[in-house]
Amino acid sequence: MAKTSQLKRLKETLKKNDLTGQTNVKGNKKKMNSGKNRQDRDKVLSDIRQQFNPFDVKVARKKHDIGGRTVRGSVGRPGLSKLSGEEARMEARKLELQNKGRVGGVFDRRFGEGDSNMNPEEKMLERFTRERQLRSMGGGRNKSIFALDDDDDDADADMMLTHSGQALDFKDDFDQGDLGIEAEEDEEMAAILANRRKLAEERGMGAMGVNLEEMDGVDMEEAGTGRKKSKEEVMKEIIAKSKFHKAERQAARDKDQAIIEEMNDEDTMNALIRELGSIKAKKVVTALDQKEKEYDQNFRNMILDRRAKPQDRTKTDEELAKEEAEKLKKLEDERQARMRGEVAIDQGEGDDLDGNVAFDFENSEEEGEDDEDEAEDDDDEDVEIHEVDEDEDESGDKSGDESGEEETTKSEPASKSSSSTLAYTFPIPKSHKMFLETTSAYPLDQLPTIIDRINVLHHASLKEGNKERLAKFACVLIDHLMYLADEEEEDDFECLSEVVAKVHTLAETHSPTMAAHIRKKLEAHQADTTVTAGHLMLWTLIGMIFSTSDHFHLVVTPAVLVMTRFLSLSTFDSIPKCIAGLYTAQLLIQYQRIAKRFIPEIAVFLGRLIAALEGTETSLPMASLFKIAPIKGFTPGKASHKSTDKTISMRSANRSILSKKEVATLSQELHNQAVFSVSKLMDTYKDISAFPETFEFCENIPELADKYSRITKFKLADRKPLTLHKHRPLAIKTMAPKFEENFNVDKKSYNPDMALQETQKLRAELKKEKKSALREIRKDAAFEAREKIRERREKDDAYHEKMARLVRSVQTEEGAEKNAYERERASRKRKR
Repeated sequence: MAKTSQLKRLKETLKKNDLTGQTNVKGNKKKMNSGKNRQDRDKVLSDIRQQFNPFDVKVARKKHDIGGRTVRGSVGRPGLSKLSGEEARMEARKLELQNKGRVGGVFDRRFGEGDSNMNPEEKMLERFTRERQLRSMGGGRNKSIFALDDDDDDADADMMLTHSGQALDFKDDFDQGDLGIEAEEDEEMAAILANRRKLAEERGMGAMGVNLEEMDGVDMEEAGTGRKKSKEEVMKEIIAKSKFHKAERQAARDKDQAIIEEMNDEDTMNALIRELGSIKAKKVVTALDQKEKEYDQNFRNMILDRRAKPQDRTKTDEELAKEEAEKLKKLEDERQARMRGEVAIDQGEGDDLDGNVAFDFENSEEEGEDDEDEAEDDDDEDVEIHEVDEDEDESGDKSGDESGEEETTKSEPASKSSSSTLAYTFPIPKSHKMFLETTSAYPLDQLPTIIDRINVLHHASLKEGNKERLAKFACVLIDHLMYLADEEEEDDFECLSEVVAKVHTLAETHSPTMAAHIRKKLEAHQADTTVTAGHLMLWTLIGMIFSTSDHFHLVVTPAVLVMTRFLSLSTFDSIPKCIAGLYTAQLLIQYQRIAKRFIPEIAVFLGRLIAALEGTETSLPMASLFKIAPIKGFTPGKASHKSTDKTISMRSANRSILSKKEVATLSQELHNQAVFSVSKLMDTYKDISAFPETFEFCENIPELADKYSRITKFKLADRKPLTLHKHRPLAIKTMAPKFEENFNVDKKSYNPDMALQETQKLRAELKKEKKSALREIRKDAAFEAREKIRERREKDDAYHEKMARLVRSVQTEEGAEKNAYERERASRKRKR
């Protein structure tokens, strides 16, 4: 069987339903009238259209189809929904275009509301004035403006005006009692007013020829009979009343004028006016007037002030450094000239007395800063061991504060010689050897001045490359400090302190270069087990320059490793080694004063040191690994636990020959300092859990036994035995499947928590609405774009059509003119 086309099947279906073919047949007309109506015809057409357009119906296939169960939304009509959406958007767009450019609002027509220059008081006054004007003109819309009798009392009875919440009463509240008029005069005034009323009544009614009694009787009589007045009678009555009131007013005015003239003749009003004028109103001085007076007074004072004179501006650091460098060079030239004898002796001596003037300002500031730095750092890193103690810190601070005074007193005898020989300009050294050659010709107390002058002459802002040279100079100073620490002199502590302060100042700007230099020093010392005073000075500088609380530091971390290695490998065969080890332990305690990281080598070393000094067996764990060798020249005995004021310098680590008295004194001081260091270490590590085991050796030390037992008691009370972790019991897995007795396909969740279930439901609804809203927004945007394109095309088509019409009209006119021209031309040729 051949397959028919869709068009042929459509024609057959339409013909079968009597929708095509001849329709003007009489029998067919009867059939149509008795058969399907128009509604049935539309329904048949829609069914045929749906049948022949399968894309107009969208069916959502379900995963589990249940027979006899209809699901809402399973069958959709995307074409119809799109069409309805387009129509709704078209209607909304038409409404939007209609309302485009329209602005709605309420106009405030009250007086003064649109004027920003009027305050609320002026607005209320303006409204009151307008209202009174309206009332004076006619009293409002409900009252005739042609009323003959202008009675203000009636208008006032209907409406009352207010101002600021208070009624406005236009009655005269003029009280005569305060005018000094006596009671007799008051009674006389009342009699005059009564006579005035009586006279007015007589004049008014007499002029009109009407008797009041007769008129009242007529009215009463008319009221009794009930006869209605005619229009003429009413008008006569109105005119009579109007004339009566007018005459009354005129009589009152005449009477008042007569009374005024009488009082003027008696000179009573003039006396009253004079009495009122003599009363002076008390002037009220407000706070605003007082402020204005003060402002005027201050303004006059400012006018009389002298104008300030301009001063020199504040100079920058670069300009100050440049001036100091030029001044130093000038002083050096003068010194060289005096040395060659080119300048008079008096002038030279004057310069010598003020030879260090160039540094008076800067040194005063730097020395003040250095003293403050030393005061702050004395608690952390000190050059001497005993300065860890608070009392001894104070003594160190005092010595630092009095260093300037002692220096001046010592240098007074040799001020001329030292000042005359000390140069003002120095080349910046590139190595420690060059610096030694520069400073070897001068005493040690001149070293801080030399360093200051080098810093000023080679300031970073004066010349390119000075910054790198100063960084190298800072490294040279570190080497020089190590060199000075290894010297045998004991009285140069003040000079070393000042040089350390200068290095600390340079480290603020050149720390990377100094860090690299110190790391090289630590690497070179790593393989060497001997420690000198120079190494102790280097470790002290590290604690002063860099932060020791960092978890990892490029300089501090290697230094701590080197120091702990020295403590673990040190032996107590001599007093200098004990001094070096104790100083290193105290430095490590200072390093960890903030971070409090546990370093076991410190406690182990201090325990071994105390045991060696007391000659007892150590109670440290694994004591067999730490064999204590006897100290040369020292016989252990019963240690005295009294603190002494004697100090141990780091240079004692370099001394190899000691007398028996010095050995005994140093040993006693070593023991006291070691006990103090252990006490400070206990304060640092009192929060660690292994405190009882770490400081177990303190039980045998009388000074520390009580403190150890007190801290250990609390630490042991906080300890708890080890227990297994508490886990939630896990259910045994079962292989039996789980069934829902009341299963529902439409139910999305079987969560027993109702609150969570509601939350999930709301979240799903929100997600669904959000997707729907986004879909509608996209459809609206697409519709707007299509409409704009359509409108633009219509405008373009209209424009092109207009232009084409104009072109056609122009071409038609041109053609007509051309044809006329040709006809005229041809006719002229024929005439020839």
